[in-house]
Amino acid sequence: MKIARVETLRADAGWRLFSFLRVTTDDGLIGWSEYNESFGSTGLSAVIEGLSPLIIGRDPTRWEEVTAWLHVMTRQSRGGLNQQAIAAIENALLDIAARARGIPVYALFGGPIRERIPVYWSHFGSYRVRNSKFMGTPPCLDWDEVGRHAAEVKALGFRGLKTNILIPGEDGKLFQYSPGFGRHAGWPELNWDNRTLSLLKQHLRVIRDAVGPEFNLHLDTNSTSAPRAFSAWRRRWRSSTSPGSRSTSMMRRRWPASSGWPPARSPAPRRYMGGGIPAVPRGLFDGCRHRRRHLERAGGIDEDRLALRRIRGELRAA
Repeated sequence: MKIARVETLRADAGWRLFSFLRVTTDDGLIGWSEYNESFGSTGLSAVIEGLSPLIIGRDPTRWEEVTAWLHVMTRQSRGGLNQQAIAAIENALLDIAARARGIPVYALFGGPIRERIPVYWSHFGSYRVRNSKFMGTPPCLDWDEVGRHAAEVKALGFRGLKTNILIPGEDGKLFQYSPGFGRHAGWPELNWDNRTLSLLKQHLRVIRDAVGPEFNLHLDTNSTSAPRAFSAWRRRWRSSTSPGSRSTSMMRRRWPASSGWPPARSPAPRRYMGGGIPAVPRGLFDGCRHRRRHLERAGGIDEDRLALRRIRGELRAA
């Protein structure tokens, strides 16, 4: 079996572009993978297309050999778009290797550990604040609507949700506070002021009041704060609550979604984790393997999010 054709495909996803890779063999087997070009990886399709001639005629079931070859051929520019392109190709080859054997991909890695996992409602309120017209759903313009939406999520049977920092803007309407993406004031310092912290606590309190004390709340800070700001957040949060109080129980579980944070060898994870805040979920860590290992040693990777995936060439659970 040999790789005969590599194709990149795109689909309009409203406010983003979804990209797919299709690898076809000479005997008609097709392997698929998905990659993200529209959110910080401009030109990724062109990189995949540039690497594709290097794998034509190779055996897709020997995916480790193929990816090792691609790493050799991109040695002078490791990481970045090359790494993402190789990962997209590798995922498609894994799909072919499993199809050729008549087994699911997870069987290539020793089979599943679990067959059922709990799920939470992701990006709660965020897309309704920013993109309701694309979704065909009512927008969340204020905290009353956030509370109604939270009650709706619980009524659907979910036992947890993940939200972002949704606070009122100058016009009184909610917006997603995310200076980590350079969308508004707050970058590059990435510090939280008292007003932002107070409004965030109000947002979480509205959700907690709507769903009750046993519902799990997760906070995705979207790379909004530098490590020092998290330390300040922890101190201010504790100073404004007392053990067992309603405010303390507002968020029983909380963690940040991190994009390559913190720098490799930084002592920040231990200081950050030492405050009693759980770890960065493995499935939301977007850094390289060296930063991931650093966080693992510091106890900064949460192994509880399962679903095996290969993204950017790394095995991780989500």
